Amino acid sequence: MLRKANHQTIYGAYLLFINLTAETILPNFFNANLPFGYYGYVGNARGKGGVQGRCKRHFKLTKKKHWHVDWLTSNAQKLHAIAFSDKTECEIIQYLLTIKGTSVAIKGFGNSDCKMCSSHLIKLPTNFSMQSIKLSFVDLNLKEEK
Repeated sequence: MLRKANHQTIYGAYLLFINLTAETILPNFFNANLPFGYYGYVGNARGKGGVQGRCKRHFKLTKKKHWHVDWLTSNAQKLHAIAFSDKTECEIIQYLLTIKGTSVAIKGFGNSDCKMCSSHLIKLPTNFSMQSIKLSFVDLNLKEEK
């Protein structure tokens, strides 16, 4: 259920759609690399700048790698972000995992502060679309920045 973004700051959770067109080599502490494909990463942003500020950082091509997801966003062919002002990261992950064809991509990825989820990174099926998300969300319409 899509709503258009206005200029008001959104505080809450977000979902990054990440398209990797080649295998992404991750640092040794992950004990894995990611094959090409479509992924969803769920995070939250309740501090200064809100979801828009956090996602703008994710969309920068050149950045210091601070969060787990930075390894993916730096190598993504395409990124897209949507925001959920009324849901937590865990609620979104649990919901997405009920959609046919989704699965945990790497255990322990992006959820070091979470005891409920095994990961905040999921593998999405190739035919996944935003229309399959039945939760209320806002499309942020962000563009990649250098």
